[in-house]
Amino acid sequence: MLQTAPPPAIVQPAPADADRRLAGIVALLSGKGDYAATFGERFRSEVPKARFDALAAQIAAGLGKPKGVERIDRANALEATATIGYERGRIGVALTLMPGGTRQVAGFSITGSAPRQDSFAAIVAEAAKLPGTVGFGVYALEDPAPRALAEHRGEAAAPIGSAFKLWVLAELAAQVAEGKHRWEDVAPLAPASLPSGITQGWPAGTPMTLQSLATLMISISDNSAT
Repeated sequence: MLQTAPPPAIVQPAPADADRRLAGIVALLSGKGDYAATFGERFRSEVPKARFDALAAQIAAGLGKPKGVERIDRANALEATATIGYERGRIGVALTLMPGGTRQVAGFSITGSAPRQDSFAAIVAEAAKLPGTVGFGVYALEDPAPRALAEHRGEAAAPIGSAFKLWVLAELAAQVAEGKHRWEDVAPLAPASLPSGITQGWPAGTPMTLQSLATLMISISDNSAT
Protein backbone atom coordinates (compact mmCIF):
# COMPACT_ATOMS: atom_id res chain seq x y z
CA MET A 1 0.00 0.00 0.00
CA LEU A 2 1.41 3.36 -1.07
CA GLN A 3 1.16 6.37 1.18
CA THR A 4 2.03 9.97 0.47
CA ALA A 5 4.32 11.74 2.85
CA PRO A 6 2.58 14.19 5.21
CA PRO A 7 3.11 17.86 4.42
CA PRO A 8 5.93 19.51 6.33
CA ALA A 9 4.79 21.08 9.57
CA ILE A 10 4.87 24.84 9.87
CA VAL A 11 7.18 25.78 12.69
CA GLN A 12 5.33 28.16 14.96
CA PRO A 13 7.23 30.77 16.95
CA ALA A 14 7.79 29.93 20.59
CA PRO A 15 7.29 32.48 23.36
CA ALA A 16 11.07 32.94 23.53
CA ASP A 17 11.05 34.14 19.92
CA ALA A 18 8.96 37.20 20.82
CA ASP A 19 11.33 37.95 23.69
CA ARG A 20 14.33 37.66 21.40
CA ARG A 21 12.84 39.88 18.71
CA LEU A 22 11.80 42.49 21.25
CA ALA A 23 15.35 42.54 22.58
CA GLY A 24 16.52 43.11 19.01
CA ILE A 25 14.06 45.98 18.60
CA VAL A 26 15.32 47.59 21.82
CA ALA A 27 18.85 47.35 20.43
CA LEU A 28 17.73 49.02 17.19
CA LEU A 29 15.98 51.77 19.14
CA SER A 30 19.35 52.31 20.86
CA GLY A 31 21.11 52.74 17.53
CA LYS A 32 22.55 49.22 17.50
CA GLY A 33 21.22 45.84 16.39
CA ASP A 34 20.69 44.17 13.02
CA TYR A 35 17.75 45.60 11.10
CA ALA A 36 17.79 42.98 8.33
CA ALA A 37 17.92 40.09 10.78
CA THR A 38 15.15 41.46 12.99
CA PHE A 39 12.53 42.51 10.44
CA GLY A 40 11.16 40.59 7.48
CA GLU A 41 11.81 41.65 3.91
CA ARG A 42 8.34 43.08 3.31
CA PHE A 43 8.49 45.19 6.47
CA ARG A 44 11.92 46.50 5.50
CA SER A 45 10.64 47.48 2.06
CA GLU A 46 7.78 49.46 3.58
CA VAL A 47 9.78 50.90 6.48
CA PRO A 48 13.40 51.50 5.44
CA LYS A 49 15.96 51.59 8.23
CA ALA A 50 16.45 55.34 7.80
CA ARG A 51 12.78 55.88 8.58
CA PHE A 52 12.95 53.61 11.62
CA ASP A 53 16.07 55.41 12.86
CA ALA A 54 14.35 58.78 12.50
CA LEU A 55 11.44 57.54 14.61
CA ALA A 56 13.84 56.12 17.21
CA ALA A 57 15.61 59.49 17.42
CA GLN A 58 12.30 61.30 17.84
CA ILE A 59 11.32 59.04 20.74
CA ALA A 60 14.74 59.38 22.37
CA ALA A 61 14.51 63.17 22.17
CA GLY A 62 11.46 63.06 24.41
CA LEU A 63 12.05 60.03 26.63
CA GLY A 64 15.81 59.50 26.71
CA LYS A 65 17.59 56.21 26.07
CA PRO A 66 15.70 52.89 25.91
CA LYS A 67 16.38 50.68 28.93
CA GLY A 68 14.68 47.39 28.03
CA VAL A 69 11.42 45.47 27.86
CA GLU A 70 9.30 45.95 30.97
CA ARG A 71 6.32 43.79 30.07
CA ILE A 72 5.18 41.34 27.38
CA ASP A 73 1.61 40.19 26.78
CA ARG A 74 1.28 37.40 24.21
CA ALA A 75 -2.01 37.17 22.33
CA ASN A 76 -0.96 33.93 20.61
CA ALA A 77 2.14 32.31 19.14
CA LEU A 78 2.47 35.00 16.49
CA GLU A 79 1.30 38.22 18.15
CA ALA A 80 2.31 40.11 21.26
CA THR A 81 2.17 43.54 22.81
CA ALA A 82 4.87 44.93 25.07
CA THR A 83 6.03 47.91 27.08
CA ILE A 84 9.55 49.20 26.44
CA GLY A 85 11.04 51.32 29.19
CA TYR A 86 13.02 54.51 28.60
CA GLU A 87 14.94 56.77 30.96
CA ARG A 88 12.08 59.24 31.21
CA GLY A 89 9.09 57.22 30.08
CA ARG A 90 7.85 54.17 28.27
CA ILE A 91 6.28 53.22 24.95
CA GLY A 92 3.74 50.55 24.05
CA VAL A 93 4.43 48.38 21.02
CA ALA A 94 2.70 45.61 19.10
CA LEU A 95 4.46 43.05 16.94
CA THR A 96 3.62 40.11 14.73
CA LEU A 97 6.13 37.35 14.00
CA MET A 98 6.49 35.42 10.78
CA PRO A 99 5.72 31.70 11.00
CA GLY A 100 8.48 29.46 9.76
CA GLY A 101 12.15 29.18 10.44
CA THR A 102 13.23 32.81 10.33
CA ARG A 103 10.86 34.07 13.02
CA GLN A 104 11.47 37.61 11.86
CA VAL A 105 9.14 40.46 12.72
CA ALA A 106 6.44 40.83 10.07
CA GLY A 107 4.60 43.73 11.68
CA PHE A 108 5.58 46.31 14.27
CA SER A 109 3.84 49.43 15.53
CA ILE A 110 4.14 51.88 18.41
CA THR A 111 0.80 52.10 20.18
CA GLY A 112 1.47 54.91 22.63
CA SER A 113 3.93 56.65 24.93
CA ALA A 114 3.90 58.11 28.43
CA PRO A 115 6.40 59.97 30.61
CA ARG A 116 7.57 58.58 33.94
CA GLN A 117 6.55 60.17 37.21
CA ASP A 118 4.87 63.07 35.47
CA SER A 119 3.49 65.87 37.61
CA PHE A 120 2.21 69.39 37.25
CA ALA A 121 5.48 70.65 38.72
CA ALA A 122 7.47 68.78 36.08
CA ILE A 123 5.23 70.10 33.30
CA VAL A 124 5.62 73.68 34.56
CA ALA A 125 9.40 73.24 34.69
CA GLU A 126 9.49 71.89 31.13
CA ALA A 127 7.25 74.69 29.87
CA ALA A 128 9.56 77.28 31.41
CA LYS A 129 12.46 75.88 29.35
CA LEU A 130 10.67 76.22 26.01
CA PRO A 131 11.78 78.98 23.65
CA GLY A 132 9.53 81.89 22.80
CA THR A 133 6.56 83.06 24.81
CA VAL A 134 4.87 80.13 26.51
CA GLY A 135 2.01 80.07 28.97
CA PHE A 136 -0.68 77.67 30.11
CA GLY A 137 -3.10 77.09 32.92
CA VAL A 138 -4.99 74.08 34.26
CA TYR A 139 -7.98 74.92 36.43
CA ALA A 140 -10.66 73.12 38.39
CA LEU A 141 -14.04 74.72 37.69
CA GLU A 142 -15.34 75.54 41.14
CA ASP A 143 -17.73 78.01 42.71
CA PRO A 144 -17.32 80.99 42.92
CA ALA A 145 -14.19 80.95 40.73
CA PRO A 146 -11.88 78.46 39.01
CA ARG A 147 -9.05 77.08 41.15
CA ALA A 148 -5.59 76.92 39.58
CA LEU A 149 -4.04 73.45 39.57
CA ALA A 150 -0.96 74.44 37.58
CA GLU A 151 0.14 77.62 35.83
CA HIS A 152 3.02 79.06 33.90
CA ARG A 153 2.32 82.67 32.98
CA GLY A 154 -1.32 81.70 33.29
CA GLU A 155 -2.51 85.30 33.61
CA ALA A 156 -0.67 86.52 30.51
CA ALA A 157 -2.88 87.47 27.58
CA ALA A 158 -2.41 85.31 24.49
CA PRO A 159 -4.32 84.41 21.32
CA ILE A 160 -6.73 81.57 21.98
CA GLY A 161 -8.12 80.78 18.52
CA SER A 162 -11.09 78.45 18.54
CA ALA A 163 -10.80 77.90 22.28
CA PHE A 164 -13.22 80.82 22.68
CA LYS A 165 -15.93 78.43 21.52
CA LEU A 166 -15.75 76.78 24.94
CA TRP A 167 -16.92 80.07 26.46
CA VAL A 168 -19.73 80.25 23.90
CA LEU A 169 -20.80 76.73 24.86
CA ALA A 170 -20.59 77.54 28.57
CA GLU A 171 -22.80 80.61 28.15
CA LEU A 172 -25.33 78.69 26.06
CA ALA A 173 -25.44 75.89 28.65
CA ALA A 174 -25.95 78.47 31.41
CA GLN A 175 -28.85 80.09 29.54
CA VAL A 176 -30.44 76.70 28.95
CA ALA A 177 -30.09 75.90 32.64
CA GLU A 178 -31.75 79.24 33.49
CA GLY A 179 -34.64 78.48 31.16
CA LYS A 180 -33.84 81.30 28.73
CA HIS A 181 -33.36 78.80 25.90
CA ARG A 182 -33.91 75.11 25.21
CA TRP A 183 -31.55 72.81 23.34
CA GLU A 184 -34.34 72.03 20.88
CA ASP A 185 -34.90 75.72 20.06
CA VAL A 186 -34.47 76.44 16.34
CA ALA A 187 -32.30 79.26 15.02
CA PRO A 188 -31.48 80.23 11.43
CA LEU A 189 -27.96 79.51 10.23
CA ALA A 190 -26.00 82.74 9.95
CA PRO A 191 -24.16 83.77 6.77
CA ALA A 192 -21.15 81.57 6.09
CA SER A 193 -17.84 82.05 7.84
CA LEU A 194 -14.62 80.63 6.46
CA PRO A 195 -13.85 76.99 7.30
CA SER A 196 -13.27 75.00 9.45
CA GLY A 197 -16.59 73.24 9.48
CA ILE A 198 -19.26 72.05 7.08
CA THR A 199 -22.14 74.50 7.40
CA GLN A 200 -20.35 77.21 5.42
CA GLY A 201 -21.61 75.36 2.34
CA TRP A 202 -25.23 75.37 3.50
CA PRO A 203 -27.77 78.09 2.62
CA ALA A 204 -27.92 80.99 5.06
CA GLY A 205 -31.10 80.79 7.11
CA THR A 206 -31.18 76.99 7.25
CA PRO A 207 -33.13 76.10 10.42
CA MET A 208 -30.91 74.43 13.04
CA THR A 209 -31.51 73.43 16.63
CA LEU A 210 -29.23 74.97 19.23
CA GLN A 211 -28.04 71.49 20.15
CA SER A 212 -27.01 70.79 16.53
CA LEU A 213 -25.19 74.12 16.27
CA ALA A 214 -23.39 73.57 19.57
CA THR A 215 -22.42 70.02 18.61
CA LEU A 216 -20.91 71.15 15.30
CA MET A 217 -19.16 74.08 16.96
CA ILE A 218 -17.36 71.85 19.46
CA SER A 219 -16.93 68.54 17.60
CA ILE A 220 -15.47 69.94 14.35
CA SER A 221 -14.91 73.61 15.28
CA ASP A 222 -17.56 74.73 12.79
CA ASN A 223 -17.18 78.51 12.47
CA SER A 224 -20.53 79.14 10.79
CA ALA A 225 -22.34 77.14 13.48
CA THR A 226 -20.64 79.29 16.09
